[in-house]
Amino acid sequence: MPADLSHVEKRNILWLLREHGVRIDGRSFSQTRSVSLQTDVLPSAAGSARILVRGGNDVLASTNTELRQFDVAIDADPILKKGSVGFSVEFCGVASPEFQGRGSEVVEVELVSLLESMYSSSAEFLLHLVAGERKLASNPSVLRVCCWEIYVDVLILGASGGNIVDAVSYAVRSAIATTFVPAVFWQEDALGGSWELDERAECCHRLDVTHAPVCSSGAFMSESFLAERIGSEIPELVVPQWLILDPCAEEESLAGCTISVAGTKHRQICAVWKSGAEPVSLDLTLEATRLCETECALLCDEMDAMLVDMDRSDLDEP
Repeated sequence: MPADLSHVEKRNILWLLREHGVRIDGRSFSQTRSVSLQTDVLPSAAGSARILVRGGNDVLASTNTELRQFDVAIDADPILKKGSVGFSVEFCGVASPEFQGRGSEVVEVELVSLLESMYSSSAEFLLHLVAGERKLASNPSVLRVCCWEIYVDVLILGASGGNIVDAVSYAVRSAIATTFVPAVFWQEDALGGSWELDERAECCHRLDVTHAPVCSSGAFMSESFLAERIGSEIPELVVPQWLILDPCAEEESLAGCTISVAGTKHRQICAVWKSGAEPVSLDLTLEATRLCETECALLCDEMDAMLVDMDRSDLDEP
């Protein structure tokens, strides 16, 4: 985390917001930072991606997969036939010394909880992890289903830029998007049959991330909270309330609370979280949610376009 801001630095940040409508890094209120993407950075993983966000955030995510088989009644609720996603998050103490110690463990647990909420609430994505289903010859009222279980390992190499939640979500979705899984085929046996893997390269395919979410976060700065943080001697710098997307570390330190929305490219909201003690009106919360929802869709499209461009570059290489 950044060092505590001086009184002058706080004044400058808020003066820029009020007088010029820009932030300390030149962005508008609703503008997010530029992102660069690297894929296939860990050849031993099923999929991997590294996200670098301007300002200091650096996140590496990798995936491994496992095929799970189970039986369900043929008339069972379709929601029972779905895959799963598990997460682990770790800060690299050498690359990110500000997150060493027990403080990092708390943040790691929180990030895992957020990721699990995002993906467990995306029913369409989990349903797309079903690889096949087949009636058992020995019991036609039972389906043998096979689906993919994805294990995502996240290593945070740098977190000095603030808003690490969004950066982690970008890396996770990108890593899943680069994950190749083999085709499956049905093999009859004395017990009724089972699903087997066809690991020929030409039979492998990437996982579908159409319904995989990303996170967009905004920071609220309210009049009462800013007056407390900056001092009542400069009330001319205080406005009723600001909402800024993708806050940097300095802006996070001045925020009364933050809101994070997980959404897909189809504007489906998967989860919403609010942190911080500062109260926010319902109308402003709904407005912020809609803004973040739109930003999630734009981010998904942007990352998908980057992945397509990288695939084309790979094909063009001799």
